[in-house]
Amino acid sequence: MLHNHIKDARERAGLTLADAAVRLGIAKTTLFRLERGETPITASKLPLFARAYGTTVSALIDDRVRARSTEEDLLEIALVAEMIEEVIQSLNARPNPKLVGRAVAETVKLTRDDFDQRLSGKFDPYRYRGVVEVLFAT
Repeated sequence: MLHNHIKDARERAGLTLADAAVRLGIAKTTLFRLERGETPITASKLPLFARAYGTTVSALIDDRVRARSTEEDLLEIALVAEMIEEVIQSLNARPNPKLVGRAVAETVKLTRDDFDQRLSGKFDPYRYRGVVEVLFAT
C-alpha cells in the first residue's frame, strides 16, 4: 500500500517522523496518520514526499524506493544546461549570466516537481523550453 511505501521511504532516508514533517511542511500528527493509512495521500503530494526523501515518485508508487544518486542529478542538470544553451544560441544577444543561472535553477525545479515526468521515469527538460524562452524574452 502507498502509505507503507511512504513510511519505508522516510525510514530509508534516515528521517524521524518529526524531521520528515518539518521537511514536508506538515504536522507530525498528519504525517503519522498518512503513514498509517488513516488519511489518504493525494497524487499532488507525491512529488513533495519524493523530494523530501531523496527518491522519485515512481519509486514511491512501485515500492522501489532508492536514493537518487548524485551522478544522476548531475546528468539531469547537464541536460537542462544543454537545452538552455540551445535556446541561448537562437537569441540575438546573450542573456545576463544571472538570468541563465536562474533559468537553469527554475527548469531543474520544474522537472523535479513534474508529477507526470517522474511517474513515467523519463527525464525530458525540453518540456520546459517554452518557459526558458519566455524567461529570456523579458
